[in-house]
Amino acid sequence: MRVAILANVPVWTLPDLAYLRHAGHYATWLEPLIPVFNAAQPAVDVHWITMCKQADRPITHQAHGQTFHILPRGSMAVSMCSGYLAETARIRSVIRRIEPDVVHAWGSEDVYGIAAARSGISKSLFTLQGCLTEYLRLLGGSFLFRVQCLYEQPTIRRYRHATAESPAAAELLKRIHPGLEVELVDYGVNREFFNTEWNPAPEPNVAFVGSVSKRKGIIDLVEVARRPELSHITFHILGDGPLCGELKASSPANVRWHGKCGRQDVADHLSRAWALVMPTYSDTGPTVIKEARVIGLPVITTTGAGASSYIRNEQSGHVITPGDQETLARALLSICTSREHCRKLGKVDWDDQRKLLHPATTAAKFHKIYQSL
Repeated sequence: MRVAILANVPVWTLPDLAYLRHAGHYATWLEPLIPVFNAAQPAVDVHWITMCKQADRPITHQAHGQTFHILPRGSMAVSMCSGYLAETARIRSVIRRIEPDVVHAWGSEDVYGIAAARSGISKSLFTLQGCLTEYLRLLGGSFLFRVQCLYEQPTIRRYRHATAESPAAAELLKRIHPGLEVELVDYGVNREFFNTEWNPAPEPNVAFVGSVSKRKGIIDLVEVARRPELSHITFHILGDGPLCGELKASSPANVRWHGKCGRQDVADHLSRAWALVMPTYSDTGPTVIKEARVIGLPVITTTGAGASSYIRNEQSGHVITPGDQETLARALLSICTSREHCRKLGKVDWDDQRKLLHPATTAAKFHKIYQSL
């Protein structure tokens, strides 16, 4: 069986391609998946197709027993406003050349879902990465974001089969396309988090990891940090975004801003934190909740996070309503009762979730879906 996977691949993590690194967004969950993907089913011929602004020519690269087709790209804004026509044509040309039995597209944020839907391959699979329609409904967005959102619903409606990383994400897909067959696939996390020992610092501290934006609930978190009863808790903010300057200038002394951090820095901060706090308004993940649970931290998050399904409320953390600052404050006080208490919470379901969130588990699940198609 030959499978073509269309996705925003972090190609610089592949051997000999470090020069293609960029500082922008990419599918972080693909990095741990790719090295183990072929091991799950070595008889499958896997071809990844991706666009890369750092590539000045088409590149075909072999790594981990798989083939990577890297296509150069220009301005994404131009591509978006022109219906991704040129990029879709280039991707379809590669698909025609490799003649896959199954085509698998990751995400509606870019060209990949559209290109797979237009590929002419009947056995196709769509994987939701983030639901733009829901983000726009909740918080609005810029002109270009609204243009980007226009493609999501018509693209998803062209598929019969899809996967989602959480029950909440599956529900969003079914809302857009009620007839879609959706399977759940848990995304594994990087090995650094499996190898990180959780040793909470002597004094209570919590970590937020993500974009400093309204959608992630950072405004609520900073407001809660101002409360006198929480002044003994240090809040570590790892990330950057449009609200960073404004919030940093007005935040209380117990909030520490670290900016955008690499994966090892994130793992180091989580290893010393008493809890991860992610008060997001809408996320099909986020991945950092899974990373925290693999290390063993309790998590405070919201019903807006798809990954809240990994949290047993008031047992391995707290799941609250987005924007509910009162409950967020109480949850922080509860977890930070003592170091021993947060350790007890973190142990709940820990072993099971480490198995569930291993990349090999993710790879085996996808191969099973390909076989069923």
